[in-house]
Amino acid sequence: MRRALFLLLMLPTVLIGQNALLDSLINSKNDTLILEAYNRIGFSTIFNDKEAARKALTKALQFAKEKDLKYGYNVSLNNFGIYHDVNGASDSARIYFEKSLTYSRKHQFLIHESSSLNNLGLYSWNNGKYEDALDYFFQALKLSEEMPIDKRNSLDNYLNNIGLIYQEMQLYEKAITYHNKALAIRIENDNYQGQASSYNNIGICYTDFGDQEKAKASFKAGMEAAIKVNEKIAYYDNSKGLADIYLVQNQPKVALKLLMESLNRPTEVALNTKPKIALLESIANAHLELNNPDESIKYSQLAEREISDSELDEKELAGVYHLLAKAYFKKGDLDKGSAYSDRFYTTTIERFKEENAEALQNLEARYETEKKEKKIAVQQEELLKNQLAIKNRNFLVLGITALLLIIAIVAFGIIKQQQFKRKRLQEELALKDALVIIQTQNKLQEQRLNISRDLHDNIGSQLTFIISSLDNLKYFEFTKDKLYQKFDHIGQFTRNTITELRDTIWAMNKSEITIDDLEARIANFINQANVSLIGIEFNFKSDPKLHNGRKKAFSSTVGMNIYRIIQESVNNAIKHSKSTTIEVSIDQSDHLLIVKICDNGVGINLSTVTIGNGINSINKRAKEIGGEIEIKALEQGTMIKLMLKNEVIAV
Repeated sequence: MRRALFLLLMLPTVLIGQNALLDSLINSKNDTLILEAYNRIGFSTIFNDKEAARKALTKALQFAKEKDLKYGYNVSLNNFGIYHDVNGASDSARIYFEKSLTYSRKHQFLIHESSSLNNLGLYSWNNGKYEDALDYFFQALKLSEEMPIDKRNSLDNYLNNIGLIYQEMQLYEKAITYHNKALAIRIENDNYQGQASSYNNIGICYTDFGDQEKAKASFKAGMEAAIKVNEKIAYYDNSKGLADIYLVQNQPKVALKLLMESLNRPTEVALNTKPKIALLESIANAHLELNNPDESIKYSQLAEREISDSELDEKELAGVYHLLAKAYFKKGDLDKGSAYSDRFYTTTIERFKEENAEALQNLEARYETEKKEKKIAVQQEELLKNQLAIKNRNFLVLGITALLLIIAIVAFGIIKQQQFKRKRLQEELALKDALVIIQTQNKLQEQRLNISRDLHDNIGSQLTFIISSLDNLKYFEFTKDKLYQKFDHIGQFTRNTITELRDTIWAMNKSEITIDDLEARIANFINQANVSLIGIEFNFKSDPKLHNGRKKAFSSTVGMNIYRIIQESVNNAIKHSKSTTIEVSIDQSDHLLIVKICDNGVGINLSTVTIGNGINSINKRAKEIGGEIEIKALEQGTMIKLMLKNEVIAV
């Protein structure tokens, strides 16, 4: 959560009936109380009456200057910074926070100095300057630790902010350390609301760190702390984190109960846009795990509507599209599943492009920095050489002839030694450069081979489908409408070639491919083949045991190689077998995952057939993922069987 509350602990709680309070304080003719009233009213209206806050804070600054009230003037500067930050003028906020920091240091208002440092840390955090934010927070923490206990802000807020910055930087071990320090203070002070927040932050860190049991314990502790002070928002934040852990641990029923409780919270408990979207996506995912695709679609569409109605970037829809694609595929609606799958890939690729662009900018900046550093090093080396030469000349002038001779001999030896060292260094650098060039060439050659194979197996197989479909048209008579319909199917299949290329890019950047993803992709491929080819019936079967127990997944390399083997085998059957039926099946035994591609064609004579690129590619792909290929002639037709050990499947 980027936006944290600013520490303004020097201000008392805003009272009800502010106008009456202001009137009474003004009538009291006490300058300090009048200024305090202006500051109270200004701060209390920042979040609900922008104009009233501006007027009150302007009066506070003017009055403090006029009456030379230094302490109150410092309060007004800080308040004006918060006013600008809340209203989106971050540069103006920074200026006022810096003014407040300078003023508090000048007059030794230590509590204001620590608050100004904290506010500057929050400003830097909100602008993505994490190292600057850490520096400000650590300064505020150190200053507060040196102050008397009764005159300082609570240290737990600074420790908590430091933990959140490390959390943003994905340095989870450091983040947990500082969150635990903040939690210890909050436990000592019986601050249950703060404890609920700390437990939630720690749970998030353990979740991202991969320690599910510690995350679960932390979220449960956060819920208990929130219950003690009836802090509903903190309770639901922790319950959402706990529900996500149950989803990962394949307990969707338990997760769904917590998620629905959070969604149906009392109306007076705020549920902002982003948390609501995350909640709806988790509910949709839970229904998907419970095999309720209709309910999953319902909540996914609610999340889609929330994103569309908000000012969020459309790329936030990627997760929703992925859920909708899975749900429609599970229902058997391949058209809608494919449509949402395409949307998911498109938004994912756009986000991938933006992230790559940002990474490229960082790389260029780093390159420019290194280039400047090298230039400075060369200049320093030249300067040192010049200084050494001047020093040597002065020394020679002052020395006697004998010393001149000795120095000349020593200098000559040093120069020769330096030349020898420099020559060796140049040779080592040249050798390193040559090794880098060779390694780069080897990597390029490997990439060329991979690209060549993928083009043959992927794009080549798709084009084979298209050519076969066009050739088949010669043997059948069609009406004009049916002919156009077939052309439409072939056109759609051609467009799918682009989709397949996009799939390759997607899979290369995906850590794993689930069994549902793989089945959906195979089903889509078989469906397209059925509508594009005449005279051949395609079938796809999947063993129900694949969906028992925990969610099963492959690495992206294993998943895509299985898919490519199926594609190549089916295309070989279409091209060579003269079959009327082609069937793909996936089964699981105790020790093996078995993929079969069978046809009822002319069969194959393994003793006389010439092994081509297609069969070689299938064997090579199977070997890469630790599998075995068996090609067997059936009584009628051919069977290609891929056998993979269950160890390649992650559960």
